[in-house]
Amino acid sequence: MVRQNLNMTEIPRADDSVTRLVLITLDSCRWDSAQSATTPFLDSLGPLRLATAHGTFTLPAHVALFHGYFPAVIGATDTVLSRLPQYKRWGKTGQSARGTVEGQNLVDGLKQDGWTTVGAAGMRWFKSANLQQGFGKFFYWGPEYLPSDGDLPSWSSEDYALAHVEELVDAVGAAERWLLFINAAETHAPYACTAAQLEEQRRLKRFRNAKEKLPNDDGTARLMSQLRQAQIEAVSNVDDRLRTLFEALPRPFHYVITADHGESFGEEGIWGHVHGAQEVLHVPLWEGLYE
Repeated sequence: MVRQNLNMTEIPRADDSVTRLVLITLDSCRWDSAQSATTPFLDSLGPLRLATAHGTFTLPAHVALFHGYFPAVIGATDTVLSRLPQYKRWGKTGQSARGTVEGQNLVDGLKQDGWTTVGAAGMRWFKSANLQQGFGKFFYWGPEYLPSDGDLPSWSSEDYALAHVEELVDAVGAAERWLLFINAAETHAPYACTAAQLEEQRRLKRFRNAKEKLPNDDGTARLMSQLRQAQIEAVSNVDDRLRTLFEALPRPFHYVITADHGESFGEEGIWGHVHGAQEVLHVPLWEGLYE
């Protein structure tokens, strides 16, 4: 049974503490893409909340996340994060009814406290030891990057972490306390798009991530509209995969599903992220308890 969130400051719970957590980032997923997508499973979990990201690209957003700074929902106080053991940030002691953990970051602190910590991703940033810090096991699934790709490789279905549910469930195993982190790359450029759209993106690669303003022509505007729709459809595809994952994991567990940052699709002549526009900073968030 899935119990729904009731309001901004309450999440359902079996008890007061979080001892099993699924933490998922939909990479580059802007708030209104999640809002526009067909997501029957996510809808069943509870309300979609508007949150503010702490970074404008993958690295800083996930560094913040792994130090206990989840995307912020204004007015939310009784959250999944508030029920985790508190990470002692840079010598701050803090007060928490759930206790405190120490380590290089929150993930490492949970691991040192006896949690099983498992991560999985496919974006190249996650090859870095910085983003794997604290994970007892980290899976990297991703495409081959070729010089001719312009940082926009071709992705197969097996390149996405959510395609590997069996391995992820096995990694969690029978642990009593665990953290499972997944970066879902389906919503990141090239947004699981068509081959023709991928070639068009590569043609415009020098404009991506606010390097330059896009050409002001009908063809570029049409492509940006198509890519935004591709991201919306990618959210719908992730929804199906999340159902499979949640049904396979041992229950109950808490979950936080959000995005590291959003994406511009031609607003103010900009495509991508790494800048502070509203569509980059506004991200979706779902949280609660899955029983």
